[in-house]
Amino acid sequence: MNFSDYFNETAIHSDLMNFVRSSVLAAAPQAQEKISYNMPAWARADGKTFFYVAPAKKHLGLYPHAAYIEANQEKLLAEKLKFSKGAIQIPFDYPREKLGALVEEIVRFNLEGNHVR
Repeated sequence: MNFSDYFNETAIHSDLMNFVRSSVLAAAPQAQEKISYNMPAWARADGKTFFYVAPAKKHLGLYPHAAYIEANQEKLLAEKLKFSKGAIQIPFDYPREKLGALVEEIVRFNLEGNHVR
């Protein structure tokens, strides 16, 4: 799959994926879109990736740098979100306002802290 395949009208959860895409670009308009680890990702001009996303069967997977999760565990727990060292599971019915704010916060955190891969 290429990058745009994840966002076209026939893609699974394309409306949600497009919402995440616009949230990333709102926080980082200069971001380069690419596929990495077989999922949509955004990178800085030097090609270093700062954010990944992929729809799963029962949730949307956000893949920030582990530093974000470490620094924000209490917040994620308060939001009742499932997470691991490197992933956050977003239920498909999670409010868009909260999702957009979370994505933008992750992007800014990763770019400002130089948390890239």
